[in-house]
Amino acid sequence: MIKGKVLVYGDDLSEVILIRKQVFSQEAKYCKTTIMDNDDEFAVHAVVYDVNKYTKPIGTGRLIYKEGQYILDNIMVIKEERNKKYGDFVIRLLVNKAFSSGAKEIILDSPKDLVLLFQKIGFKMVNETSNYVEKRNIKMKLLPENVYKECNNN
Repeated sequence: MIKGKVLVYGDDLSEVILIRKQVFSQEAKYCKTTIMDNDDEFAVHAVVYDVNKYTKPIGTGRLIYKEGQYILDNIMVIKEERNKKYGDFVIRLLVNKAFSSGAKEIILDSPKDLVLLFQKIGFKMVNETSNYVEKRNIKMKLLPENVYKECNNN
């Protein structure tokens, strides 16, 4: 059984940090200073668990409201649990939160290898951009009427 929860301002982010350390530091070899940033304090975070196998979190992501835009980022699932719909679930928790909060659209910069995951949810490609580690990303956006209702295999 999959369980998810949404964290808001003032909630304990230790489970978010645990996943980010594993994915950012151990897998991607990012500097530890990239694990948290100034946006985390005010972002909405989602944490996902498979309660049949784990008591620890296995996926996370965040939703930022900044300069009038709802931005999805830091979507990640621990390596051994990928391709089991957990990423899809994290994204849907945050998409639901954004649209129920009044978002007219949600934007994100997707790594090329995750574009299909976001497209299965309903995101459309806008253009190609460059992120802070100089990898090519695809800018995508989602409108409420484009959200696919069913989870997909990612």
